Amino acid sequence: MQTDEQKKVLNALLDYASQHHKSFASIAKQLGVTQNTISNWKKGSSISVRNQDKILKMIGANAKGDNCNVCNCSCRDTDNPILTSLLAILKDLPERDIAKLYAFALELRDAPVQYRYVSTPIAKAAEDPAPFNKF
Repeated sequence: MQTDEQKKVLNALLDYASQHHKSFASIAKQLGVTQNTISNWKKGSSISVRNQDKILKMIGANAKGDNCNVCNCSCRDTDNPILTSLLAILKDLPERDIAKLYAFALELRDAPVQYRYVSTPIAKAAEDPAPFNKF
């Protein structure tokens, strides 16, 4: 169960993530915890004093006085052509929607590959150049 202080720290972390367009995967890496840990904090699990200090240091070191938008934010990943193209396409949407879609794209980018192409017997039959000449 979280104390009021822990809830304030968590809310500050969530605000930081939305204002700076950070995915929870990247925040988890910065803090040295797993995404499940952050998910558990959001569900009400207590945050250790050490992790509270890490959160406050991260927020304090990266805090900006002004709010930025996703398209011209200095925090965003400009090296990734897919994310840059996505922002160019989404530029006419409201800022809140752009931020949500960009955060989702970051989550997908940082997620491990879970599904890979597996050749099935049907796919192998389709690849056979002469499937009916086997009499």
